[in-house]
Amino acid sequence: RVPTARGLWPPGLPPNAAPPFSPPSPSVSSSSAAPAPRRQHSQGPSAPVLGQGPLAGCLGWGWALTAGSGLLAAPLVRLRVLARPPRRILRLGGRGAAGLGRRGPSAMASHLRAHGSQAAPEDVRIDRVLFLGTGSAVPVPGQRNMSSLAVLLSSGAAIMVDCGEGTQHHLRVSTMLRASRLEAILLTHLHGDHCFGIFGLLHTAAMEGRKDPMLLVGPVGIREMVETVFRCSGGWLPADSFELQFLEIPTCGAPGRDSLVGEDGAGFSAEKCRSAAPVDLGLVGGMRLQAVPLVHSVPDWGYVLTEPDRPGVLDVKSAMSMGVPKGPQLGRLKSGEAVTLADGRVVSPHQVVGPRILGRTVAVLQDTSDASAAIEPCRGAAVVVHEATFAADMEQDALAKGHSTSAMAADFALRCGAKRLVLTHFSARYSTSDALAPAAADGGPPADPAGRLGEEARAVLGPEGAPVVVAQDFMVLRGDRDFEPEPLLAVKRPPWHRQAVDVLMGDFAAAKRACAHLAACKC
Repeated sequence: RVPTARGLWPPGLPPNAAPPFSPPSPSVSSSSAAPAPRRQHSQGPSAPVLGQGPLAGCLGWGWALTAGSGLLAAPLVRLRVLARPPRRILRLGGRGAAGLGRRGPSAMASHLRAHGSQAAPEDVRIDRVLFLGTGSAVPVPGQRNMSSLAVLLSSGAAIMVDCGEGTQHHLRVSTMLRASRLEAILLTHLHGDHCFGIFGLLHTAAMEGRKDPMLLVGPVGIREMVETVFRCSGGWLPADSFELQFLEIPTCGAPGRDSLVGEDGAGFSAEKCRSAAPVDLGLVGGMRLQAVPLVHSVPDWGYVLTEPDRPGVLDVKSAMSMGVPKGPQLGRLKSGEAVTLADGRVVSPHQVVGPRILGRTVAVLQDTSDASAAIEPCRGAAVVVHEATFAADMEQDALAKGHSTSAMAADFALRCGAKRLVLTHFSARYSTSDALAPAAADGGPPADPAGRLGEEARAVLGPEGAPVVVAQDFMVLRGDRDFEPEPLLAVKRPPWHRQAVDVLMGDFAAAKRACAHLAACKC
């Protein structure tokens, strides 16, 4: 851990810190009751469902639900002996000839017909968002790794978005997540800084004894990429490891429409994306998952995760004044059932239960110069994680490379009414040449050079606008606090031993500063 979220150095755990473990909330098994009606999260074109209509021939994987077990670690809570609550796993069909999943559009279509609009367990919530990498193109040792983040759920499961090179290094030193808790990995696109870490992470998970299947979601080509690498490096045997399940999002986007790819054959066309509807991917980990096309130099998808809606607040006093006794009947009213009293009177839920509480939305929009297709799906989102590769004065460079500036990210948050904007995917130019110097004015870790981009975004949003967070590696957003960042980074120790590197490189001045920094913080 570090004493502040402003920088990764100096490392160390405070002497009085409690062991970093806490129990997850128990998950609820799926119910066969009729699903409650859900609101439309997108007010734009209706969201297509993969496996239906023209999309039925684009891809398909058989889906079924199985049971597993899970346990999630969280910091600053006393160690306890915990039972292992059940965890829902998405299993996509059986094994094919290569043991990497089964093809067939009919299986995918049948799953989505059965589960695509099904209400998720109402107690599954987004607990935290953990950033495992916030850099772009190249890593900055000691400061920023390649792009990756994990959405931690109250059920104990986790969904990873992007897996850049070195992600498993950060995962192993994080105090909050283990690879065994990952239920799915969502890749936004197939540029190396967003996907080259997936091969090592999968192999490490297999070596650690994982047996649950892993769902891999991404653009067309993700299956070929993973299979090719594993075939050339010794193969992948599910019997000795675990099953890999693939869900490729077709480039056709919405049913009845042509491919979103532009005339140059590279990324999605900006004009086509502006009128494209989000693609409904059904339920993953109990979250409603939608994919939205983003304008970049290759096919690129943003991901929008939405919690299930919850029942409204029960007015217990009003219910009891109508003659409803304490006990199971109150619970039935809360769940939406009418109850009949002893005198024959019927009390309906709408008389004593408030409106349903809408689930919160977390959106991850990486590598894009135009995210217009995501505006309606992100309307009123609790958090929008948006790339901000460049500062506001480099807008032309950003557009030429298919990226955004801090001001462009803030403009998107303003247009969709996001409640919090988190900037990530920073160019290496917004980093210090020495992670330990110069120190901040108060003697703490160095100020984050990317803080300048946060100030630019705040200037666009104005004093009454949504709060802006400049993401850092190992930063944690607390779901129970409106996704405010925690003051401490969730890391046991830095993944780079900077002091040893400085000595080997002959930079004894930097090594001396490192020693002084560590001694000052009593690490």
